[in-house]
Amino acid sequence: IIDISRVLPFFLAAGCVFAQSGQIAGRVTDPNGAVVPGAQITITEVNTATTRTTITNSDGYYTAPNLLPGSYSGSL
Repeated sequence: IIDISRVLPFFLAAGCVFAQSGQIAGRVTDPNGAVVPGAQITITEVNTATTRTTITNSDGYYTAPNLLPGSYSGSL
């Protein structure tokens, strides 16, 4: 038998942790406005220098999901 009064607070607390994230998304184009598929994007958290790399899709779009709160810079 599981005492739900002890389990429920754990799940509520865990849910709060997972909700504290965001994402950076965008589209890469060249100077003429054409999309750039397969471009490598590096996202860097400014204070910790933690990096994440992603690749643009065939339409030039990229997404870096599940980022912790912070200040980020991006490079191509």
